Amino acid sequence: MIFIEGLTLGFTNNLFCAATCAPAILAVFLVQQEKPLVPAVKFMAGRLAAYLLFGALSGAAGVYFEGRINPRIFSVFIIILSLFLLVFAAGIFETKFCPS
Repeated sequence: MIFIEGLTLGFTNNLFCAATCAPAILAVFLVQQEKPLVPAVKFMAGRLAAYLLFGALSGAAGVYFEGRINPRIFSVFIIILSLFLLVFAAGIFETKFCPS
């Protein structure tokens, strides 16, 4: 059942992924004079491999730490990260990477 939930979440994220990947894929298509499909497929295969590796490592870490750390610690981290996201979304905290 967890696999189906993950698959469904992946499908719901497709439009966002397509919108964020389109500039990179278009750049690959425009730069290549011959057979632009091959570099695009290599690029997407690299992204897939990175996502699979990150997912496997995250899953392994979740299995390893499950039951070993007090759940309150996770709650504190979630609260801290949520506050950080709210502050960042409000524009209070700016980085050099995302100028507004």
